[in-house]
Amino acid sequence: MTIKSGTTGEYRMRSLLFLAMCLGFAAWFGYDGLWGYPAQNLEWARQILPEKPADLRTNPKVLKKNLAAVQNGMTLQQVTALLGEPALVRHNERWFVGPATYACIKFAGEVVESIGPQQENTEKSEGDIRGQRGFAAVLLVLSLAFAARFVVVVLRPTVLDEYGVRARGRRVAWEQMTGLDTSNYDRKGWLDLEYNEDSKRRKVRLDSYHIARFDDLINEICSRKGFASPIRPRATDTAAPASSPEADRPG
Repeated sequence: MTIKSGTTGEYRMRSLLFLAMCLGFAAWFGYDGLWGYPAQNLEWARQILPEKPADLRTNPKVLKKNLAAVQNGMTLQQVTALLGEPALVRHNERWFVGPATYACIKFAGEVVESIGPQQENTEKSEGDIRGQRGFAAVLLVLSLAFAARFVVVVLRPTVLDEYGVRARGRRVAWEQMTGLDTSNYDRKGWLDLEYNEDSKRRKVRLDSYHIARFDDLINEICSRKGFASPIRPRATDTAAPASSPEADRPG
């Protein structure tokens, strides 16, 4: 007898919804961290700049930690190595605009004379941008891990045949099977098929939530190996139909 079972429709649907939700939130946070928040801050900086360059863009190098490294007396070449090219050059001022921070640095010739003004947008700060990117990265990793598990559970069927059982990427021969651990079956709906491999006791989980033909599979294992089956017969309505008042009425 061969039993080949895919996963349940409920599990597939819930898994796909969860995966879609994770990817959707990852895209949302990623967009805000990479483009959305910097674009809002660019408009904020545009209102402050004394001139409005048509090609104004944020420079990812213009961060608080890099601005803190700029000191009076540094050369223009040293400053641009730290901060990149300025967004605006006006007289002796060079304005640098980052994803959340802007700064004006005044030069005397090719040497830094003074630093300021400098300000960070507190509504969409550098920390907020890092947080959005971090959330996106975590959700993307979670999505990839869940997608890999989804492939294992959904696209690899559970198979019982003359050689044994293949489940969750493992092949367990009939002669290797030693028992069923059903301690979690009533509470959680899954059990462990115990077997010996390389003189070690091992387990492979069989989950009624994942395996569409779970009852058939477990009953066949128990029948072949003589294990006690945890599957209870489904209740059927065997009660006799109630008699009608006419039949109960004395003649």
